[in-house]
Amino acid sequence: EESIEEVQEETETLVEDVENTDVNVTGDIIVKFIDVGQADSCLIVTANNDAILIDAGEDRDAEAIIEVISKYDIPDIDLMVLTHPHADHIGGAQTILETYMVKEVMMSSYPATSKLFNNLVATLETLDLTVTQATVGLEKEIDDVDLTVVGVDSIPKDNNNSSVVM
Repeated sequence: EESIEEVQEETETLVEDVENTDVNVTGDIIVKFIDVGQADSCLIVTANNDAILIDAGEDRDAEAIIEVISKYDIPDIDLMVLTHPHADHIGGAQTILETYMVKEVMMSSYPATSKLFNNLVATLETLDLTVTQATVGLEKEIDDVDLTVVGVDSIPKDNNNSSVVM
């Protein structure tokens, strides 16, 4: 039986391996996990250079995300999924929206009231972006990547439990 310390060490090693790896699903699709501190961000690049960005980290993390996106020569973001309205998931969204043309944003319907969230919503309205409310069963196809929302809770006791799960 392993000790708690051994399990934690193994988990940290696995997380480091995932964070530092490009996952080539079919050779044509790239999945890049971006370390943004407490949370993670994920960039999916399709064979036709379409892009899906899942979460945007804190505000201070936006430049790191933009640096990764720029390595793949991506002109715009086809879908940005903001899994839930905590600062470590939506904080960098403002800068990314100012840097790239984002075609669509998907979010949970959790009624957040933070200043950061309200500013983000105002920016989305100003840019007249398509904002899709994530619901279980919602399907999106970006190039040859099929995404299905398998979980989202719009009335949880905690923002983390309102996360969009795909």
